[in-house]
Amino acid sequence: MLHHGIAEDYARQIDALDEALADPTAELEAIPRLRALIDHITLRPRVTRGVDVEVTTRLEAMLRLAAAPAIPSTVRKIAQG
Repeated sequence: MLHHGIAEDYARQIDALDEALADPTAELEAIPRLRALIDHITLRPRVTRGVDVEVTTRLEAMLRLAAAPAIPSTVRKIAQG
């Protein structure tokens, strides 16, 4: 279960990013705010030409972690070798 404040914090970050993007003179201020929302970016080459880009937000990563079933300790030990 995630802490209830996570959604509120995420909403505040989105609002701050929205404000920074609304001001054309504050573009540099928007860059770190956008980066703060991103957990990771995955690039996958296409079979033909180009790449597919997948952006995973911090919130999405936390939700996936919270929703993942608990892994028994014996499985973790085997996986770790």
